[in-house]
Amino acid sequence: MDREAVREVFLPRREDCLEYLRKIRWKEGVKCPYCGSLKIWADGYTRKGARKYECRECGRYFNDLTGTIFDRHHFPIEEMFYILKEMEAKSTLQISRELGRDYESVLRFVREVHERASGYARGISLEGVVEVDEVYVHAGKKGERRAGRGRRRGLRKRGRGTWEGDKPPVLTLVKREEPKVRFCVMKNLRGVKRKLKEWIGGEVVLNTDEYGIYRGIAEEIEKVKEHRVVSHRQGEWARGEAHVNGCENRNGFLRAFLRKYRGVSKTYLQGYLDFLSLLLNERGGWLAFLLSDHLRT
Repeated sequence: MDREAVREVFLPRREDCLEYLRKIRWKEGVKCPYCGSLKIWADGYTRKGARKYECRECGRYFNDLTGTIFDRHHFPIEEMFYILKEMEAKSTLQISRELGRDYESVLRFVREVHERASGYARGISLEGVVEVDEVYVHAGKKGERRAGRGRRRGLRKRGRGTWEGDKPPVLTLVKREEPKVRFCVMKNLRGVKRKLKEWIGGEVVLNTDEYGIYRGIAEEIEKVKEHRVVSHRQGEWARGEAHVNGCENRNGFLRAFLRKYRGVSKTYLQGYLDFLSLLLNERGGWLAFLLSDHLRT
């Protein structure tokens, strides 16, 4: 897409972006991000158009962007809103080209968004009826170069893969009642029971396929009150309430989401999947979440 068209037609107005940020962030009144006081003086505007404030309690200065994902980045706020919106459907390289911006600069902003999404994903605790399934993703060392050779790409092997073989396993965990999904990149699957024990917050009814890594899990993890197993090898996809169809559904979203990047580094794969988790779990509200929660102070 022509970058001038992006700037003239598709970029939001700066004033609208700032007004939306204020509405989300200060919905209970302007509050000092350092001491929490509501005794605030308005004190002009920054060069980016953000309002400046002075706290009457602690005497510190801040503005609308202080502590948010927009803080400490040189892009105009309308461009950062554009990046957030387009991250759902476009690669970082494509967005940087559309904006006419340095790829590494855009990537740094994207990675900060991923960090916020990772904080969200780590807060998902498993309880109730839970499905667990594994999927294998082609992910090598994209972006890393070795002397005299191009970057390493994930191998195109069929079937189950390994971290070392550039096809790391990903656990897909779905809470049926809410429903919410969490994706977890694994170095190997030998430690799956130990990881599940960490993630389970309450009593669960666990649904898996017949893969041997889940065998005996109800005996080893006290909070697993029932373990339902479906045998895909025998063509069994559901038996009453025993199935992992929710995981299969989310795995479809995962594959489609990663396809647009034409390769993702396995080093940063978890961040991409945490962002996808946020998109799927907070449909229509993920942007507000990024703006209002986990503010850096």
